[in-house]
Amino acid sequence: MVFGHKIVLDEVIRQDELDFIKAINDVSKGEIPEDTKNLILRLQRPLSPGDDPIRLCGWNFDCDIFNACKLMEMDGVSKCYQSIDEDVNKLCSKMCVPKLLHLKIGCPVMLVKNISSALVNGLQGKVVAMKEDSVTVDFENDLVQLGRETFTFYSSIDKKIVATRHQIP
Repeated sequence: MVFGHKIVLDEVIRQDELDFIKAINDVSKGEIPEDTKNLILRLQRPLSPGDDPIRLCGWNFDCDIFNACKLMEMDGVSKCYQSIDEDVNKLCSKMCVPKLLHLKIGCPVMLVKNISSALVNGLQGKVVAMKEDSVTVDFENDLVQLGRETFTFYSSIDKKIVATRHQIP
């Protein structure tokens, strides 16, 4: 067993559909009653050829490989944004933001940090311009120029920030 304990999340945030909340809880417990099964089946639908669904991966490595392959399939020249790290150590590899960020004009991106009430973690867009230290992203017809943001790794043992990475979010 990897973890000798179980964590149960009991606070629902940004979701108010009770049927959906119940279905997620049922699936997380591995118990799928008939009403949950029916809800899932009702939500099932074919995707049109133009839709580009999000791919969920169990491991960051799998996600990185998938994204690199998709980027290589795209036309155009890629640009690499290297992070600026402070107190570099092995903990930086555990951060959600990469040391090297490879992008192309037109590639889909997803924010990995809350920047404002409108620019939130998980928001998707497409790269429309790239400069030396910033990227312009089209978030549903809202063009936003993104520069480096600060990401920190806090040690609960040392009770302090032990690593910092500055990268485009």
